[in-house]
Amino acid sequence: MIKSLSTYLVLLLLIFQADIASGKISKRNPGAFLETHILNDKALQGERVIYEVRLLSPNPDIAGFEIKESPSFDNLPAGRVSPDTRLNPVVIDDVNYYSVVIDRYFVGAENTGKHRFQGGEYNIGFNRAVRIEDPFWGPSIMNKVDVISFKAPDVSLKVSPLPSKGRPEDFSGAIGNFEINVSLPQNEIREGEENIFIVSISGTGDLTDIPAPDIRQAFREGLRFKSMTDNKQNYVTKGRLGSEMELECVFSADKAGDYEILPISFSYYDSAAGEYRTITTEKITVRVLPSGSHKNDSPPVYMEI
Repeated sequence: MIKSLSTYLVLLLLIFQADIASGKISKRNPGAFLETHILNDKALQGERVIYEVRLLSPNPDIAGFEIKESPSFDNLPAGRVSPDTRLNPVVIDDVNYYSVVIDRYFVGAENTGKHRFQGGEYNIGFNRAVRIEDPFWGPSIMNKVDVISFKAPDVSLKVSPLPSKGRPEDFSGAIGNFEINVSLPQNEIREGEENIFIVSISGTGDLTDIPAPDIRQAFREGLRFKSMTDNKQNYVTKGRLGSEMELECVFSADKAGDYEILPISFSYYDSAAGEYRTITTEKITVRVLPSGSHKNDSPPVYMEI
């Protein structure tokens, strides 16, 4: 089983340097090979795709790996992210393999046309038990790391422009499939008291460079928008890039009464359906109490000791 990536890279680098210098790169485990993977060979301009290099090996006892030469992406912007180094059993042509992602990039499909990604080169280490005969201690078993050099295959990606038909004026630039949700931790506040309103947009696709929807306009008729903080994060699930954008808004009201936070809309291009979509939240009612009143909180619970 693969342990800490950073630890193995340091240990293997020393082993690799010694073996390469002495010409002892092993050719054991010939059934292993590298596979270059992108979810689809087509993308839309503005999308971010996941590029992965996967090792498939009949031997699960993998010591680690070293990146000899990084892949190239035909002048498209790309950033390396942490791979998922868990071993997954797979069957290919009735042969059992173990699959592990050894390299992963997020690649921005900014320029239209066909692009060819050049695969990188990697050294892979495999553990092997070796029997030795020590003149003093007698026979024993020690571990040896066999090192094999692999070249990842090239892969192509065709980038097409976004369609102009049906594009809304407030199109966010997001491509994928998303949902929007809102929450109000307290639906009752006092005059002058600050409250928090949370907007969450999440789904399949990249929200890293997507601007937040216009939330300020939703606070009208007595509600005072004060500030907003945003938090964005990406994740990988089943080979797809997912994102979440969480917007935390602070607001208050100067006078008692019932107020409404208006619906908030977010537009995106649904790459699966091939059309633009606009999703909208429901309006939310906020009750503002006079400063001397008590909110409708649950009564405290007392216990006898």
